[in-house]
Amino acid sequence: MSPIVPNSDLETLGLAPPELEVGLNLGATNVALLQFGKTNDAGQVYARRLGRNATFTVPTEMLAEWRRAALNDFRDRRLLPLAAGVEAFEIRAEDTFSVQHQTSNAGACCRKTFQPMPDWSENCSPI
Repeated sequence: MSPIVPNSDLETLGLAPPELEVGLNLGATNVALLQFGKTNDAGQVYARRLGRNATFTVPTEMLAEWRRAALNDFRDRRLLPLAAGVEAFEIRAEDTFSVQHQTSNAGACCRKTFQPMPDWSENCSPI
């Protein structure tokens, strides 16, 4: 790690503002925010952990995927992890629908059945 860098030098290193930030979270708690700046002549990227008084360098190739990726590349697109053997599930919200796994000669398919939610307003009195 390099010694403490004054704020004026952070601009020179591309860290104020940073060119890339990567936040590491555990649930809703931020564990670390890493900031990355410019690349030096040796092919190293200047970096720092926000809140710490030190800068360091990392190899450029370590950040290549992070720099070219879009935000959605890091998102888990699954609604929920499914255990083996789940054949159907039902979603109840504004509309209620169920999805059921079916097999046929054409392969597996999903069937959605939409059923409107009952109107509960007639059973409620105004506040």
